[in-house]
Amino acid sequence: MDSGAMTVAAGAAAATGGILLLRTAWGGERRDAHANGRAWAVLALGVLLAAAGHGAWGVAMASLAAMAAATACLGRAAYTAAPGRGGASQRRAHMMPQGREPWHLGRRTLTFLFTVPLGLIAALLAGLALRAAAGMAGWHDADGNVLALMAVPVIWAILSTILLIEPSRARQSLWLAAPALAGGVAIISGGNI
Repeated sequence: MDSGAMTVAAGAAAATGGILLLRTAWGGERRDAHANGRAWAVLALGVLLAAAGHGAWGVAMASLAAMAAATACLGRAAYTAAPGRGGASQRRAHMMPQGREPWHLGRRTLTFLFTVPLGLIAALLAGLALRAAAGMAGWHDADGNVLALMAVPVIWAILSTILLIEPSRARQSLWLAAPALAGGVAIISGGNI
């Protein structure tokens, strides 16, 4: 085993230890700031060691070890927890109408159309605009492509959230139009897409 791999292993062990220390610090009657600080310091040391051993790959390995330790701690806590006394909440988020309330299928279908297909199209157009902007900024084609591919799901998720929160169809249309216009201008102007 080379020294880099040993450093990554030490980092993973420290990250695991940091999670176990953190769980112990959080499991007490009262929170202890010093114990929390020590646990976070050990966790950070593990990440730094892993990064020194093999860079981003080392950090990924230390993170996996820490997540596995956290999952084991949570699984144990869930298994040993006493059942709750209260029943499940009866609160509903207007998922289905009650009794003879109208279904509002047209409104619900329109919300779906705005959020899913139109939101995706707007996000794709915004991604194309980012790709064109990257090309105009002198980025390499592969870098611009990765930027666009990473941006589309993020833009779509943000846009979908906004569209689901926004009650006004006019404002929803404006939120859809802004990224779509940016992409449309990039396509029409013949940007480096």
